Amino acid sequence: MISGAKHFIMGAACALLLAGPALAAPPPPKAAAMARPAKVDPAALAAAKDYLAAVNADSGMDQQLNRLTMMATQMAAHRQPNLDVPKFQQVFRAKLLPNFKEVSELEAEVLTRHFTVQELKAMAAFYHSPAGRKMLTENPKVMQDLMPIRREKIMGAAQAAMQEATVAATKPGKGGMAAPAPAKPAPKKP
Repeated sequence: MISGAKHFIMGAACALLLAGPALAAPPPPKAAAMARPAKVDPAALAAAKDYLAAVNADSGMDQQLNRLTMMATQMAAHRQPNLDVPKFQQVFRAKLLPNFKEVSELEAEVLTRHFTVQELKAMAAFYHSPAGRKMLTENPKVMQDLMPIRREKIMGAAQAAMQEATVAATKPGKGGMAAPAPAKPAPKKP
């Protein structure tokens, strides 16, 4: 049972680590609320696009499109053994590309709702700077270095916390597990 609890805790902690920013964010707006604003300030839109260019947002979109294409190819090839893979990928990408371009445009518009022109220009200036460029290249490496540290520290603490919380919160005689008896002292050697 401890093994199962251990796996549950590890899975839950990993999910929390990965979903942390999403859990802290408010729920996404409904589709009607995501409609394009009537008018977007052209200066703000230009600043937002400059910021997105500075952080290589298109590169992230390209990576996402590549991942989707590979996943879709694998699923389609599994279902259709005589699939012409290059043709499938060409058609798949052609069908999805307009959506990615629209998302890119919407991303800039959404940024204009949350940041002023001056803030967008300052963020873009930072990411165009040597320090900002370095942050973009080093941040994935930093995250890669931090993941095992976070896993080790949080998983160990989560296991101990689960055991302590279970003992502390188990009511005697309610059909749950009985609290473990206190450890007996080791016999003294003569």
